[in-house]
Amino acid sequence: MPNIEEIVDQNITSFAPDYENNIRTKFKGYNIVFFFPTCPVPEERAIAFPAYTKKVTDTFTPNFGEGKSVYGRMDPIPVYQNTTRQIAFDLSLPSNGLAHSRDIAKKLNILVKNVYPSYQRNGNVNVISSPPLVSIFFSNLIYDKTTNSSLLGYFKGAIAIAHNLEKGVFSRGEGYETYPKAYDISFTFNVLHQYTPGYVNSGGTITNPVNILQSNR
Repeated sequence: MPNIEEIVDQNITSFAPDYENNIRTKFKGYNIVFFFPTCPVPEERAIAFPAYTKKVTDTFTPNFGEGKSVYGRMDPIPVYQNTTRQIAFDLSLPSNGLAHSRDIAKKLNILVKNVYPSYQRNGNVNVISSPPLVSIFFSNLIYDKTTNSSLLGYFKGAIAIAHNLEKGVFSRGEGYETYPKAYDISFTFNVLHQYTPGYVNSGGTITNPVNILQSNR
């Protein structure tokens, strides 16, 4: 299990306001933690952001095939295929000054690096050695109770990083560098189930690990 407390502590910065750091340190669930299990660079395998979360949408989709039509039956017989889970995030990341905005940008760069695969050099050719997987923890909302850790999956579709210029910018290097006072991030995360989801009857004991709001960690 990734050490969530350690990652959060490493991501507390003196550039951020004291009230934010105090809350993030005292309440670990105030953070959204990203782990990149396939990243080959140890110092870039995890980042944490304060949870200025605008919206989290958790979508479960049962999928059925077209079904088979039989004589005398009005409806085709549905054929169940699978159930997928997607989580959509909208985050806001305000900064407390130039140094803080640059620190946020550094973490966003790590996030962007980890939407690309890892390669192994073979002669003059780069061969993909691992896909860009990600594991996310956010309090008891995004948490895998069966593994006692974060949820494993991958980003689906676009990761949109908006440089919110309406709130103003910080300048550096005689105005040649510009850093927004706030960033907005939105993305969709596809969950890879690390267990058998659904009701399981084992010797008369029925279990089902699927939950939206985890509890009793």
